Amino acid sequence: MLQDFIARVDETIDRRRWKVLAGLSAAFLAVTLVRAYTTPFGPDEIVTILGSTMPSRAALWAALGDGMDETGPLYAITAGAIHAVTGVGPLATRLPAIAAFWIAAVMLFVMVRRRANALIGLSAALLLTFTALHRLALEARGYAPAAACLAAALYAWTEAAAGRRRLGHAVLLAGALAAGVWWHYYAALAFLPVLAGEVARWKRDRRPDWFVWVAVAVAAAITLPLVPLVWPALAADRGAGAGLAGDVFATYGGLLSPMATVTLLLAWLIVVAIALGTIVLLVMNRDVDIETSRLPPHETAAGLAVVALPAIGAIVGLTAGGVAVRDVAFAAPGLLSAGAVFVYRFTPRPGMADIVLAGAVAASFGAFVITGLLPQAFASSHPVRSRPALARALEAATEPVVVAGGPWALQLSYYASRDWSRVATVLADADLARELTGSDAIDRRWLALAKWTAADIEPFYPYIAIHKSFLVYQVGADWVLGKLGQQRAVITEIEREPAGTLFRVRLREPAP
Repeated sequence: MLQDFIARVDETIDRRRWKVLAGLSAAFLAVTLVRAYTTPFGPDEIVTILGSTMPSRAALWAALGDGMDETGPLYAITAGAIHAVTGVGPLATRLPAIAAFWIAAVMLFVMVRRRANALIGLSAALLLTFTALHRLALEARGYAPAAACLAAALYAWTEAAAGRRRLGHAVLLAGALAAGVWWHYYAALAFLPVLAGEVARWKRDRRPDWFVWVAVAVAAAITLPLVPLVWPALAADRGAGAGLAGDVFATYGGLLSPMATVTLLLAWLIVVAIALGTIVLLVMNRDVDIETSRLPPHETAAGLAVVALPAIGAIVGLTAGGVAVRDVAFAAPGLLSAGAVFVYRFTPRPGMADIVLAGAVAASFGAFVITGLLPQAFASSHPVRSRPALARALEAATEPVVVAGGPWALQLSYYASRDWSRVATVLADADLARELTGSDAIDRRWLALAKWTAADIEPFYPYIAIHKSFLVYQVGADWVLGKLGQQRAVITEIEREPAGTLFRVRLREPAP
């Protein structure tokens, strides 16, 4: 009875899959676009915006060579083309990331449906909303586009390997692999699943598929101009990481942690229990109605490689003091496709696991849409106006204002320059940052921005040589006030508020 019901549900979804996808896409975009419109630009997005305003590609290339950004140049180039038509705006600037996330979800559905069924495929696509990648889809950065490129590359490679429209899919494969790296350097790891799969095919067929190998080689050649930019992006000292084991755990945990809702956790526990029970029955030679057709060995090899991508990213990140979750978020579609196919292959057909997973995902997605469309969920908070002490200091215009606090200082400076006549300056010094915090990554980027853009960033020592009295608004951990204290400056707290603290700084004149 249950099996008949699940089979009918799957058949109905499969028959109307494009209508179902269209409806779910509309719900997703309704929430995502409103949230994108009401969310202020973050510090990394401001770096993208500043890069998009470069007067020429040569200037952008030189700035990236100085370490202005840790991701590829393609988002700044794309955003620059959009800004030329629409200007800078929360929707226009973030549109490539939002569109890329949607493409990745659709590609995930197509790939999983072909290897499982429509119900599992739809569940995998919706689960993408509950990974860290969805948060990054609201950022004008290359993380979501790199994920879409991985999904497109895997799709194109499996289609080419299956002999379907090989020329077109080979072109898509080369373009997707290359574009992923131009969006974000860590997406170079996306070559690994394709290489693993092709080695498995070579071993099985005893001959290489030169059609695919040429496509991979072309993709690699297209990324060669980026090589001079990669080392400056990774050369900054980010301080001590958590170690290999800690970084690996953090990458997987951070990538999947938004999925840790009670509903989804309970569903996965049930599904895994069913899968383990099925495996035990198979070992005991019991008759279990599971999917018996084998996945091609090359797809299995590629699947294992894509699941390992976050761990490989953590290993690569050791050379740069650790890897952030955003750097490996492009692997999310691969992780979910492997998990979905595992559920389909190692649980009874059709059975409880399908309906438990799909039901939990549908309920969670419904809650995501409903709560996302509540007015209070989109209460916009202006970064400066939500800090009255800073806003009053800018409006008074009696003393220069410095904002300090790591990357968020750039956000405050950017919004102050848009809405106030006074400048909120960010101070930077790579040597001092490394000495006092153990990391110079942020200050290296700030100094490159100061050199190549109109950002209100100044080197520390020249600034204090000119300004003997100024205000400092502290929003987070930073070295600036500590160094001013070492300079024997008189630091007086003026006003403290939940989002930061305003200080007055007076530098002592050197003794004659």
